[in-house]
Amino acid sequence: MKPFDVTKSLTLKALKEFIAYASKTSDDKVNWKPSETARSVIEISQECLALANLLVVSAKENFSTLTEEKWQAEMNKAKGFTSLNDVLRQLRLKTNSLLRVFERFPPGKWSTTVKTGWGKMSIFEILWMHHNHLTYHLGQIAYIQTIYGDLEMHN
Repeated sequence: MKPFDVTKSLTLKALKEFIAYASKTSDDKVNWKPSETARSVIEISQECLALANLLVVSAKENFSTLTEEKWQAEMNKAKGFTSLNDVLRQLRLKTNSLLRVFERFPPGKWSTTVKTGWGKMSIFEILWMHHNHLTYHLGQIAYIQTIYGDLEMHN
């Protein structure tokens, strides 16, 4: 199996689990925060959508827009989706778009380093950023659910 195929498979698996957990959040808890400094399930989902969209746009523009300013703009766009179902639907679409964009990169370019607003990163690291972001935030959603009493496995 090629590195991209493994990456694609694992990213889609992470997306599926993320959506499974987020969509099982009870309606009265979608905007709930376990503390004033925490974020809600919808806010976490909006952030994952923002990153997916930022990576799609940046990849099409040779990563020149992978900056803090563009990140903030994408976060503001994602916050425009106020229904969890809409956020998750968009997250699925943007993740698939992201994978299609990265699929076009020739294998020899995966190690190419590009300058981003967060320092130099390889193209491979940039793609993995979305996978890692999804799995990190999946854990947060699962933890939020346990705090309000949902102890089910949602995968």
